[in-house]
Formats: sequence, C-alpha cells, structure tokens
Amino acid sequence: MIDYFKNIRKSKWRMMTAGGLLLYLIVLLTNILPGFVETGRMCSTIYKQNRKLKQTLILEESMDAIRIEQDRLKSQLQTFVLNQHQDTQLSMIVDLISKTANEAKITVESMQPGAIEKQRGHLELPMSLSVSGTYHDLGKFVNQLEMTSPVIKIVQFDVAAKSIVSNTLHANIRLIVYYLEQVS
Repeated sequence: MIDYFKNIRKSKWRMMTAGGLLLYLIVLLTNILPGFVETGRMCSTIYKQNRKLKQTLILEESMDAIRIEQDRLKSQLQTFVLNQHQDTQLSMIVDLISKTANEAKITVESMQPGAIEKQRGHLELPMSLSVSGTYHDLGKFVNQLEMTSPVIKIVQFDVAAKSIVSNTLHANIRLIVYYLEQVS
C-alpha cells in the first residue's frame, strides 16, 4: 500500500511537469512565434526591396551609358554640320576640339562658335562648349586643349554633378581661339 501512494505521488509530479511544459508550449506558440514570423516577413520584404533597389541602380547606370552615347552621337552630328561651314579654320578648330574630346573620353554635348573678331594680326573666335565626363577626363581635356595649336584660352569653366551613380560631371566652358588670318 505504501508503494501505491509513492507511485501516485510520482505520477502527480510527472503530470504537473507535463502540464507545465504543455502550458509553456501553448504560451510559446501563441505569443512568441508570431513575432518570429513577423520578423521573417519583414526580413523577406527588406531583401526584396534591396533587390529592386540594386536593379534600379543597374538600370540607372545603363540609362547613363545610353545618354552618354546619345550625347556623343549628337556632338558628332553637330561637328558634321559645323564642318559644312565655309571657313576652313573654323572646321579645323571644331575637328581639333572634337578629336581632343574623344581622346580624353569626354562627351561634347554642344559646341557653339561665336562671331569671329578681327584683331591686329590675328583672329579671335569665342566658343561655348557644354561637355560631360569624369573629373579626371575633364582635367585631361582642358589640359590638352590649352596645349594645342592654335592657342586656346579658357575664359570660364563651370562644373556641376551630372550623375552621382556614374561619377559624371557636366561642364560649361567658354574659350577663345586665337589664330592667324588666312591670306588668299
């Protein structure tokens, strides 16, 4: 009989322990796990948003590359139109600037020559350029321009960021080209 009471007492403890564990599992399943599920959903959403952001950045870089190529083609077309001008000196200067820009990997967006001014013994051709490229390419372009013949003097140089993604800068340049008048 004593063994019977000992077995009942052990069974009570086992049942209470099992009940406590069951209660713990119910609390865990109803209160804590939904928080983990929500955290998992948020992590999944953040991952998807990061993927979309990366895809957007890749598309922006592609669009920048397309714009650069489009600008390069526009400058070639403008060079072609200017080359049709009767003044061979102007044509030579436009070719020189275009060649220098291509060597420096610069995109010439626009090139607008002003009115030629006759001075004593020489001519002065003011020009406005709108170009884009990286910081180092712009520096290389300006350096090569100032080293050319005919003499080119840069009067104004304004720089602004064009694209942060591709590190592209936009510059408006005013310059004066000095050259000798051709004698016919």
